[in-house]
Amino acid sequence: MGKPDEHRETTRARLIALGMERFPRKGYAATSIRDVLDGSGLSIGAFYHHFAGKDEFFLAILDAVSKEREPFGELVVAARPGSLREALLLGMGPIASGADGAPLSLVVADFVLQHPEHRPRIASIRRRAVRDLAGFIGALQESGLARSDRPAEQLASMAFAAVEGHVFHQQIYGEGFETALDAAIRLLEP
Repeated sequence: MGKPDEHRETTRARLIALGMERFPRKGYAATSIRDVLDGSGLSIGAFYHHFAGKDEFFLAILDAVSKEREPFGELVVAARPGSLREALLLGMGPIASGADGAPLSLVVADFVLQHPEHRPRIASIRRRAVRDLAGFIGALQESGLARSDRPAEQLASMAFAAVEGHVFHQQIYGEGFETALDAAIRLLEP
């Protein structure tokens, strides 16, 4: 890869990182491209060189997040957690905590409300996330930390929905992540 290609990839990665940081602050609808670029030193021209518009940009962010998440199960299992709680804290805590504003799940809901035509793409990204989570749960099943009376894929779908629901409650009603963690433990414990 030559210098111009490296520069383009670096700029694209910076834009995606900015979007990941800034969309959760105000939501999809209330965040403008200028809000994303504010203080970054990147121009609106640089943005439009990489993305046709805000929708394409947001979908690229979701793709990047789902690809970033793929190895998390392997990393958690490699850490050899001693309990299901420890494994879930390692694997799901950072995803659900929303340390810099609302978790991306809320922004996705905002996006889909504004753009229902993108539901199939969002569903595809969710399926990939559930598949990755199933790999993680399968590894927990093999280590004896998670129940094995149901397929990992089924448990992953249920755990994803339970945690996502609790993330919404956390943001809307002020409940802590502990309630989501407890729900996931009850769902997965052997």
